[in-house]
Amino acid sequence: MFTLATWNVLHRVHAENWNEEHVVATWPDEGVRVARIARWVAQACERDLAVALQEVSGDQLAALRGAGLNVVTHAYLRVPQLRQGSTALVDRSEHLAIASSRRLERLHAESAADDPGKGFLAARVDGGPVLVCTHVTPREKGKTQLHRLARYARGFHQAVVLGDFNARGDDVASECEGLVLAPHDAGRPTRLSGPSHEGRWIDHGLARGLSIRVAEVVDCGFLSDHNPVRFAVDS
Repeated sequence: MFTLATWNVLHRVHAENWNEEHVVATWPDEGVRVARIARWVAQACERDLAVALQEVSGDQLAALRGAGLNVVTHAYLRVPQLRQGSTALVDRSEHLAIASSRRLERLHAESAADDPGKGFLAARVDGGPVLVCTHVTPREKGKTQLHRLARYARGFHQAVVLGDFNARGDDVASECEGLVLAPHDAGRPTRLSGPSHEGRWIDHGLARGLSIRVAEVVDCGFLSDHNPVRFAVDS
């Protein structure tokens, strides 16, 4: 058995554009928030085989590497633009990333054909399991992306797909033929809607050739508008 985690860490420009005030107000200094996230990921990698990350800014990526982690990435061609004002970010680029204290072999990455800010990234972790990190567009566009994602994962005897799917688990599972959705209880939400901690389950894990279940949804203290999710995987 091994564990993996996924976390949408919320790009600062998206936080400001979409009025994620609970994150911006809690962490007015983006440098402090970026450092805290990098510290959490580094600590997670002491017990988890790897962490799949979405909405990683260039600043966040530098902090992850500065924490001594091995990181593979996929940079979107689209760079987030602030609608008004200015951002504290030095590097506004946006990435998918997989971080680990172990060896990572980057296998493949692609942006969605119909959304330059979504896609998936695949890596082999320490010569073992294939981990696919993804961020999927909501609603109808997402269905095409899920079909492509599942087709890629079915190319391996064993694979785990983790990420922000912007959809309920049963809707994700119905579009991902050949992959099994990790079961979970209602518990703490993965996507927070505000200071009340009310929210939704839109961050999921699926597996092919492996048994997967949710191990924990971690309270991130509004470091992001998503909570990290840990998964236990059995071969």
